Amino acid sequence: MQSRLQLILALLCFGSLTFAQTSAADDDSAAACAKPGIRAGGCVVPKPSERVVAPDPVELLTKVRATYAALDSYSDQGAIVLEEQPIGATMIREQYRFVTRYGAPRRFYFDFRKGAGPDAERFVIWCGGDTFHSWWSATRVAEEYPQGQGAQAFAMGMLPTAGTALLIPPLLFQNAGLQGALVTMTEPKYGGAQKLGGRLVHLLTGSVRLNHWSESVRVTTLWIDAETLMIHKVFEDSPTGQGAAIQRATTTFEPKPNARIEAAQFHFVPPG
Repeated sequence: MQSRLQLILALLCFGSLTFAQTSAADDDSAAACAKPGIRAGGCVVPKPSERVVAPDPVELLTKVRATYAALDSYSDQGAIVLEEQPIGATMIREQYRFVTRYGAPRRFYFDFRKGAGPDAERFVIWCGGDTFHSWWSATRVAEEYPQGQGAQAFAMGMLPTAGTALLIPPLLFQNAGLQGALVTMTEPKYGGAQKLGGRLVHLLTGSVRLNHWSESVRVTTLWIDAETLMIHKVFEDSPTGQGAAIQRATTTFEPKPNARIEAAQFHFVPPG
């Protein structure tokens, strides 16, 4: 009788252990994203010590713009991934790279390339401190813009650079009236905090109108460094009003605020 009782107790303990292990396995799924420090399905939730107080989205966007405007110098290396899929067609995916250099108040260099080879299409904007210039490999023409007309260099570069010439530069030259997604964004909403490249970033989502004569907008998300307030990533969703067609852009940056940049790095000589 005693042996039978011991056997029943052993079976009950084994059953409880199996249930606990099954529950733990089930917990290591989507529900585990609610537990600090647990990675599940690509989700990493910061530990309590890493969590930050949610900032006011309007105030955060204002601080980001003010931070860029106050920089003495700035440089980055960036990449943009374009995804386009017209209705009924296959997805087209392209990736291009660029670099940005800035020295207050007017020194500037922006180099956008569609490939790494010598024959790759390229658009360059530069200013050694006086006059802005641009050069496009597709036309082999170098343009010069007199004082007060430098904004035209960026407007000319809108299409050849897939819009990247009007992302960070309008933040650096805020008195020039450049119109880009990061200065025209409205109705910002806070999307939480996460780790990106080992750094804590805030997510901020807002609406950006395509142009003055259209009601179409692109929902745009920013990944903002919680410490430096530099932008590390921009996702521009498909414009509204175009049905099931896809037209997305994801731009990433490796920003270096107040970087040391030699004067020669703001000059460019178009190939002969």
